[in-house]
Amino acid sequence: MNTILPGPVNNEMMRRIEKSISPNSPLDVQKGFQSTVPLDRYAESKEIAEMALFLGSDQSSYITGCTLVVDGGMMIA
Repeated sequence: MNTILPGPVNNEMMRRIEKSISPNSPLDVQKGFQSTVPLDRYAESKEIAEMALFLGSDQSSYITGCTLVVDGGMMIA
């Protein structure tokens, strides 16, 4: 079994997290999260979906037991 470990994703879930952390300044929270990502942005949902499609394709037929990190470099920073 393989898993995908995404970093922050530019979607409604992150908007809710940002608002829950700081209802009056969610944009400041977003900027704070983005500053922890070496690529300086959130992932797009499509980028996470593309990894899932890769794992479901024949191209990944010999990949097993992996956690694939899709986080713009957060784990190495």
